[in-house]
Amino acid sequence: MVDQEPQEIEPGETEPGERDIEGRLNYLEEANRWTLEALGMVSSLSDFHATLSGRKGRPSPQDILAETRLRLKRLFSFETMAFFLINEEDQDFELIDFEPEGDKDKLQKEADRLIEDGTFA
Repeated sequence: MVDQEPQEIEPGETEPGERDIEGRLNYLEEANRWTLEALGMVSSLSDFHATLSGRKGRPSPQDILAETRLRLKRLFSFETMAFFLINEEDQDFELIDFEPEGDKDKLQKEADRLIEDGTFA
């Protein structure tokens, strides 16, 4: 049996206290909650097709993107969200679905700027 001497605590250091443990516990509980919500979301992906198929006619790209936006919002908190599709005639990006409603011009200007500097292609 080897005797171990207690480690010395340097000035300014503290031993882990209840506050540290509570913080870690809160973090782990939140991570667990998010994981369970994400798993629930993934398990509900099978109803994505059923939701779109339940509509009359064939779902349009706008229908698919609107449903995708709703599902992404359940996973993440977005301030702004936009989907662009490529116009097959002129190969330009078209803003198809976005949120919030009042940000269309702002989103288009940002996309144009990113396209111009080569970030968005």
